[in-house]
Amino acid sequence: MKNLILCLFVLLGMLAGTSCKKDKPLTLEQKILGKWTWKSTEHFHIPAGANDYTTNYLAGDYWEFKADGQLTVFVSNLGYLNNWYKVNDNSFYIDVVGSNNPFEINVASANQLVVQWQVMDNGIPNITRHTFSKP
Repeated sequence: MKNLILCLFVLLGMLAGTSCKKDKPLTLEQKILGKWTWKSTEHFHIPAGANDYTTNYLAGDYWEFKADGQLTVFVSNLGYLNNWYKVNDNSFYIDVVGSNNPFEINVASANQLVVQWQVMDNGIPNITRHTFSKP
């Protein structure tokens, strides 16, 4: 009987030591840092416009976000250095864009990143959405 009670206390102690706490949401840095292969860019209006289009990129094209705030954009065998700035854990600015509108993160997973930037074009929302994957 003594062994049964002791086993019960040990089991209760083990259960009390484990919990089902939620994982903390990822920070912006955890979502975007690293090198991302640039797959495509969609340019579209809401509602859809006649000049909406999608650009697909070569396998070697990428964006690389660094912890020191540098962003390398490599496209068509040319590299461009920019700076990126955190707004919150779901958005950031890129200094070269020249707008007060941040990039918003639509999807951030281990192997896919989708960000979009919205500006007004003659009173109509114009959205540029970039899709990336991990190389």
